[in-house]
Amino acid sequence: LHIGTGPYRITDFLMGHQKRLDERDMRTTRIVGAAATLAAITGTPLAAGILSVEILDRASIDYRELPPAILAATAGTLCFQWFTGRTPTLLPTIPSPDLIGILAAVLTALVAGVAGLGLVRLLLAIRRLYRGYAPRPLPIILGATVTSLLALAVGTEILGWGVVESLNGYVSADPVGTRGWFLLAGKVLGTASTVGTGGSGGVVGPALVIGVFAGNGVAATIGASISGASVAGMAAALAAISNVPIAAAIMMVELFGGSATIYACIGSALGFQIARSAVAYFSLAEKQ
Repeated sequence: LHIGTGPYRITDFLMGHQKRLDERDMRTTRIVGAAATLAAITGTPLAAGILSVEILDRASIDYRELPPAILAATAGTLCFQWFTGRTPTLLPTIPSPDLIGILAAVLTALVAGVAGLGLVRLLLAIRRLYRGYAPRPLPIILGATVTSLLALAVGTEILGWGVVESLNGYVSADPVGTRGWFLLAGKVLGTASTVGTGGSGGVVGPALVIGVFAGNGVAATIGASISGASVAGMAAALAAISNVPIAAAIMMVELFGGSATIYACIGSALGFQIARSAVAYFSLAEKQ
């Protein structure tokens, strides 16, 4: 609610002078709900607040929405930590970039950006293909079947997993190396098969997974730091899939610290440029 401003002030609303919320109030409610939920999951309140606003304001950010979004994201993070006693896993420090590290970051950003664009195109194509031609349960069953077969073929790592808790293993401690190329393709196809057919799932988590697998594949191939390349990949994939370049870069810095800044900026800038007209959210894409 817009405290002290706008047609529906919180005092009037609580006193019963206004019975209904206007469209902007409803919009703000959706934004703060998304921001609080995402921040609780990732532990990145600033990025979650900006991401929630960026998704709905694709042409330009309405800065009036940022304060309530960031406050809600902060509250979501604190409440999650208070009630569960858990804090986000401490992720590895990213090494200072050298020439080969920058090259790996650029290559990974290009690969992850193209993969993100491919995922968006597949999601929309699959949705248009089945919509209106098949009963709702059938596409979901087929999508789950395809994803299961892909997991058997390339590895179970493409299935759902706790994003923040598992990033530590895939970024540094237990990298998948060159096998990341196969897992990258499997994750793109699997996400398109499940989310595109109407199954339960989102795109923020898969975007981070796609970026990690791209970073593993590129870095292992040219002999660079997997952690730095993976950060660039995650930023690029998230920026490409969700059209949120600012939030993508800030999320990486919040997760990995200031040492990830250069990799995050390279990834988010290139990923956004590759897929700047695409968006993986059906309700927004169908308005274009």
